Amino acid sequence: MPSSFAALLRRAWEELKTTNPGLPGLPPLRLPTVTKPHLLTPPPLSLCKTGVLVVLGQRGSGKSTLVNRIIRRSNRVVVLDTLAEHYAAARPVALAELRGYLEQPTYRVSVVPQDYSEFETACDGVALRRSFVYVVDELDFWVANAAGHDTPRGLLEMVRYGRHRDQRLVLVARRPAAVPRELTSQAALAVFRSREPRDAEYLRAFGAGDLDLGALNIGEYYLIDETVRRYTNR
Repeated sequence: MPSSFAALLRRAWEELKTTNPGLPGLPPLRLPTVTKPHLLTPPPLSLCKTGVLVVLGQRGSGKSTLVNRIIRRSNRVVVLDTLAEHYAAARPVALAELRGYLEQPTYRVSVVPQDYSEFETACDGVALRRSFVYVVDELDFWVANAAGHDTPRGLLEMVRYGRHRDQRLVLVARRPAAVPRELTSQAALAVFRSREPRDAEYLRAFGAGDLDLGALNIGEYYLIDETVRRYTNR
């Protein structure tokens, strides 16, 4: 996958340059791209080898539609519903009630954290659970309001080791650069429309090549994994 492969290759190249100063810089990596969009069924989470999908794009670009498809196709899912937008797909519950639902054979529940402490508690409280989907909506909001806090230990645990527990992780944000690299290094990316040049630059550093994110229609996105392919929610 480009995010992890490109990062590892660049890191190895930089290490070589420390002992071989004459080496040139590593040229931009370019992956094959399918430009004609088509509907991906099932949604891309099932195709992610690491089980981590980062969904990126400006507000109104179609992210929530994709996330709701993932939620409805999952029998065991917890949503950190920052803006309370997914209540139709996942039943709203209080944070104190969450543990009880996790004991049930199937569940689709959402929690709206009231502050960073509750966000952290919600992540840590599910990190060791098996066989479920964990959705964090508006992740960039929590990163911006971390106020000196580290990324929740439970969230890092799921990113790094979740595939061994059959966990699937969906992280949703508006801006690629707002998501810490420690969370994207092993992820596939579903990138929706954006007109911010820095977003394209950020993705280029991941080995995705030159993507015209502003040309995407609402509901269209690039899935960046071992290749770069263009899909639509419709």
